[in-house]
Amino acid sequence: MSYMQLSQKFYDAFKLCGTSLKSPPIARKLHAQLIRSGLDASLFLLNNLLHMYSNCAMLEDAFCVFRQTSHRNTFTWNTMLHALVHSDRMHEAEKLFDEMPTRMRDSVSWTTMISGYCQNGLPAHSIKTYISMLRDSDHEIQNCDPFSYTCTMKACACLASTQLALQLHAHLLKLHLEAHTCIQNALVDMYIKCRAIRLAEVVFLDIESPSLFCWNNMIYGYSQLYGPVEALRAFNQMPEHDNVSWNMLISMFSQHGLAVHCLSMFMEMCSLGFKPNFMTYGSVLSACANISSLEWGAHLHARILRMEHSLDLYLGNGLIDMYAKCGCLELARRVFARVGERNQVSWTCLIAGVAQFGLGEDALTLFNQMSLDFVVLDDFTLATILGVCAVSYTHLDVCERNQVSWTCLIAGVAQFGLGEDAFTLFNQMRLDFVVLDDFTLATILGVCSGQKYAAPGKLIHGYSIKSGMESSVPVGNAIIRMYAKCGDAEKARLAFRLMPLRDIISWTTMINVFSQDGDIDMARQCFDTMTERNVITWNSMLSTYVQHGFTEEGMKLYVLMRSKAVKPDWVTFATSIRACADLAIVKLGTQVICHAMKFGLSSDVSVANSIITMYSRCGQIKEAQKVFDSIHVKSLISWNAMMAAFAQNGIGQKVIETFEVMLRTGCKPDHISYVAVLSGCSHIGLVAEGKHYYDSMTQEFGISPRNEHFACMVDLLGRAGLLDQAKNLIDGMPFKPNATVWSALLGACRIHHNSRLAETAVKQLMELNVEDSGGYVLLANIYAETGELENVADMRKLMKVKGIRKSPGCSWIEVDNGVHVFTVDDSNHPQIKEVYIKLDEMMKKVEDTGKYVSVVSSTHRSKKYHSEKLAFAFGLLSLPSWMPIHVMKNLRVCNDCHLVIKLLSLVTSRELIMRDRYRFHHFKDGFCSCGDYW
Repeated sequence: MSYMQLSQKFYDAFKLCGTSLKSPPIARKLHAQLIRSGLDASLFLLNNLLHMYSNCAMLEDAFCVFRQTSHRNTFTWNTMLHALVHSDRMHEAEKLFDEMPTRMRDSVSWTTMISGYCQNGLPAHSIKTYISMLRDSDHEIQNCDPFSYTCTMKACACLASTQLALQLHAHLLKLHLEAHTCIQNALVDMYIKCRAIRLAEVVFLDIESPSLFCWNNMIYGYSQLYGPVEALRAFNQMPEHDNVSWNMLISMFSQHGLAVHCLSMFMEMCSLGFKPNFMTYGSVLSACANISSLEWGAHLHARILRMEHSLDLYLGNGLIDMYAKCGCLELARRVFARVGERNQVSWTCLIAGVAQFGLGEDALTLFNQMSLDFVVLDDFTLATILGVCAVSYTHLDVCERNQVSWTCLIAGVAQFGLGEDAFTLFNQMRLDFVVLDDFTLATILGVCSGQKYAAPGKLIHGYSIKSGMESSVPVGNAIIRMYAKCGDAEKARLAFRLMPLRDIISWTTMINVFSQDGDIDMARQCFDTMTERNVITWNSMLSTYVQHGFTEEGMKLYVLMRSKAVKPDWVTFATSIRACADLAIVKLGTQVICHAMKFGLSSDVSVANSIITMYSRCGQIKEAQKVFDSIHVKSLISWNAMMAAFAQNGIGQKVIETFEVMLRTGCKPDHISYVAVLSGCSHIGLVAEGKHYYDSMTQEFGISPRNEHFACMVDLLGRAGLLDQAKNLIDGMPFKPNATVWSALLGACRIHHNSRLAETAVKQLMELNVEDSGGYVLLANIYAETGELENVADMRKLMKVKGIRKSPGCSWIEVDNGVHVFTVDDSNHPQIKEVYIKLDEMMKKVEDTGKYVSVVSSTHRSKKYHSEKLAFAFGLLSLPSWMPIHVMKNLRVCNDCHLVIKLLSLVTSRELIMRDRYRFHHFKDGFCSCGDYW
């Protein structure tokens, strides 16, 4: 074996061990083999050996290799630096960086140190390192890596220094780096965390296409600066929303006491298909409690029960509090009895509710039962219970004004939301020269919520520092919650870092603070630092990943959770299976489902709904229907999930049948139901049926059409060749059509070669600032197919002028626990030669059928080796003959590939399934489920 071949083998082995296996024994064996081969003098291999050791968390071994390497290059130093920083060994990293020759420090070296200091809670050191970079490095290094500046801005945000933020911004302008999207987003985040909301607004308004994270940041900023009205205006201007956006808005209305607005936004969130989580319901239940709305509270209770078989502790406590404050003590008792594992909050809510209506004897009876159940009383629980007695004037005769009596009275008043009265009592207590203890401080800090109480909260925090009581865990937790409720995430972080002792509540609170702030890295760092975690902590981190789109990281966390033998609950499985659905990885999803079955949670409604979605997005519609049929009490979400599954897989008739069965069961459809029905009609060309259901949506159920419904109808009419009707429908819309509607019309124009109407659609897309290449490419294709070659050239020039590039097509297939990705004319896959041979062999069989006529236009690049063809060829090579082949593609399948794959299913007698950008195609025996109508 030649030197190059052997070197390549070692490189591949190091990479596999470091990225997939992460096995210390294997890593050491590979090192020994490298020494025996005599290649241990190769700097290239030593660098990769060092990288493998660091990825396997074998820092001591990595350090030995590093010290024994006589001729180090920049990569060697950077790999060792990164390993130390990643392991939170900043002191050693600092020493190594100082030892590193100045000439070898590049942008990666500096960025590693800047981000490392920030991640380890040393933002001031980050700033110092940044200044050193400006002083000691050349102009090229300063200009080449925007990430180093985003890390520095994070550090500046941690310090909450507006002056430093302005200086940093000025330097970025000097270097002409302000146009980078990541820089713009980081600037907005930095200014908001520095409480410089107006400066953040100036930067934000200059960003052409702000990210979702940036919009969410500004909603928070507007709520702090202008209040909920301006925050709502910003929310309505967002091009898209996620669960974080909705939860932030709903929570904001709830915290500002705008209960009606909170409930209204909740209903809109649900109607748009967003699934409320425990945080959403917690905010809305709190709003119901604040206005004593029993009707709304009962409605929410019904929704929760439709989705869950058993009550979550958090939601159970919210329901107890709501029913108690609405005066329905019997219902509060029933919910209390149904909550499986009751905690101090459950007991305190019920006792407070009972005492509120003068039932002092019952309150004391409950308190005695609580003691007999060995529920651990913390300071807050005891204060609340005594405070309730004080307010009810039943069992506490306050004759002597001491610490205990004052604190109990303040806690009781605060329990009923009388914040101003609580502060009045607190001030009277101080005027009486009563010594404050940590119990009193924690109680009054709990009153501080929202901008109104931000200043008093800071004063009390200052007093706790002066008196030395900030070291108390209850006081520390109260300070964190106070700053979080007042919208000052950075102060909450600082308070958390200064706590000498922390409990599980402290850590879990900070994970939620970081999640709301969009700082996923810090949320994970907080999670990793915890010495003790419960299932709620794991679920919080898992939900953070999935809600913010980090599904792969979420699944890694799920695997880690299993390895730690943490007992999962329904939230764990519903969230993890949803992540598998987003990734469209059926093998991993099936493993999670088996795990849910083992714990008896696969039949939970929320878990089952996630399973339906996962199977449907992976093209396994039969499995999805089996799960749907197994649900005994189907919720509206279950029906919608199944209808969406049929629609996405092109089985329109089944969508209609399912919808009619749902109506017969008495389940009332919503906005999402009709999107599924109209989409199903569109996919198979049921024009009359589509029009019928479109009319019934408004006439029978009073559901106003939204952009999604209009897009489905335009697609339905357009595909059927009724382009004039489709255009008239758009012209008659009661609001401005969005990009989805115009894109549907454009797609129909391509099918029927109508270039004039396509020009109108593209013009409208341009006015909406849609810079996606899809519309331009579609119009160019229409011009090509109608022979307007000059217009094709003009369209390509326009794309070049606007800087718009065609999105590259890629397809991927899951084989042997790995995902294999292919692009057009691929040359990177390790088995690409065998794939091309197999594809050519199959194409010969396809041509021999006499049914293949190439539909490739002369103006297009050859489609012989499109990515989906390569992926299916690889599937034929790698998977057994009985197994269906599943391929995913990021773009719409072209006509030529669609025809080829149809015929491949015929000549190979295999079931071939493909999901493109718009739908699933199930190919079998030379036919496609779409009926060549897509």
